Amino acid sequence: MLAVDRETAPSKTPETLPGEAGDALKQMGCWERFGALRFPVIAERSSTWGGPERQAISAVLKPYGLGWLVDRERFDAMLRDHARERGAVLLAPAHVRSFTASPPGWEVSVDDEVVRARWLIDASGRACWAARRLGAPPVRYDGLVGAYDPARFAGGEPARVRIDAAENGWTYEIVSAGSSAKVFFTDADLLASTGARVLPAHSQRAAHALGERWLAVGDALAAHDPLSSSGVVSALRGALGALDVILERDGARGRYAARAQTEYVDYLARRKLFYRAETRWPASPFWRRRADVPARG
Repeated sequence: MLAVDRETAPSKTPETLPGEAGDALKQMGCWERFGALRFPVIAERSSTWGGPERQAISAVLKPYGLGWLVDRERFDAMLRDHARERGAVLLAPAHVRSFTASPPGWEVSVDDEVVRARWLIDASGRACWAARRLGAPPVRYDGLVGAYDPARFAGGEPARVRIDAAENGWTYEIVSAGSSAKVFFTDADLLASTGARVLPAHSQRAAHALGERWLAVGDALAAHDPLSSSGVVSALRGALGALDVILERDGARGRYAARAQTEYVDYLARRKLFYRAETRWPASPFWRRRADVPARG
């Protein structure tokens, strides 16, 4: 496998990884490597959602725990090292310039050289760089963005996550070791100009999960609202399914497409129910839009 990685600068906002990711990391064979990074464990999640009173969920009530506070740069580097050990060749920093079908696979222009590949995998995130060029632009469901101040965050234990609804959006705050980091999520057209760094956070899915000798994975396949905390878990599980397709196992193509469709329909239904639970600001454009969000993909 050849992986082409731009190695873009990581965001300075901390990220959380839910406990459910542990199963996928174990299946990938990198659970011990992940454990060696010793990311802080999340001790508690709490929210003011649907009312002003704070509701807390303790880690002891979750079978997989509440997850970890991860440094995304170190986490991604761990996955790259694991892939190299399994035989992958990583070109980084590098850029795919173009690709053309060349049966039984593809000719891919990477910077100043051309490589041949049997399969083309789009792992370009919400940009869906390859899928767009293959006539499969993504289906987008909202205009959510996250705004944050890229200040230094200390991290450490115990880590606590707070989610709070507001009139024009909601905040996601991580409090740890005497410091905190907060991200405000709202729609792009509702965001006031504050000088904060803004990143896309909208929900979208690929129009087609796969085609002739190509497939989409990660956010290029299905991008989730950060409220769901399911983006990385979905990407890891999807990568395991993609392997079956690439190895051309019986029925893998159909299973991959069907699972992508079913899981995203389920996600959209859960997303609608969760947003509809907040009714304190019926006149707010942000919440009014989500009262009418589609339940099907």
